[in-house]
Amino acid sequence: MLAITRKLNEKIHINDEIIIQVLEIRSKNVKIGINAPSHFLIFRGELYDKILDTNKEMVAANITNDDVQTFLGSNSKPNNKKEE
Repeated sequence: MLAITRKLNEKIHINDEIIIQVLEIRSKNVKIGINAPSHFLIFRGELYDKILDTNKEMVAANITNDDVQTFLGSNSKPNNKKEE
C-alpha cells in the first residue's frame, strides 16, 4: 500500500484516468472526491466487504437456475418465438 499525505484540495492522479481529491477535513473525517470513468466500480470498504460476503454465501448455497426460476415464480422457459 502506498501512503501519501495530502492537504485540503490537493489531488492524487492514478494513471490518466483517476483523480482523487481531498475535499474537506473535519476532526476525524476526511471527505474525498473520486473522478473516474464509469467503467470503474467504486465502493466504500464496508459495502465492498458486504458484497463479497453475500457472494460467498450465494456460492455456498449452490443455487441453481431452477431455484432462481422458482423464486421468480416462473417455471417456463424464455419465449424465443419471433413476432410476425
